[in-house]
Amino acid sequence: MFGALVAVGSVAAFLAPPFSGLDTLPSLGVVLLSLAVLLEDVVVALAGIAVGGAGIAIEVALGAALVKGIGGLL
Repeated sequence: MFGALVAVGSVAAFLAPPFSGLDTLPSLGVVLLSLAVLLEDVVVALAGIAVGGAGIAIEVALGAALVKGIGGLL
């Protein structure tokens, strides 16, 4: 499960538009998950999942708005 969550967070951070800052929250989620494994803490793991999920949701929402905005210009 840890590997799948880290892979999803890493792919989300990799696919973020360049120089947008949208890669920060998915990356922070992966860092928190890694810290949770080191500390063996479920609360930190849940925080990592929440931060990573929120980052992915923001990335998708802003990406969709950007595509829609550019489509409106053309």
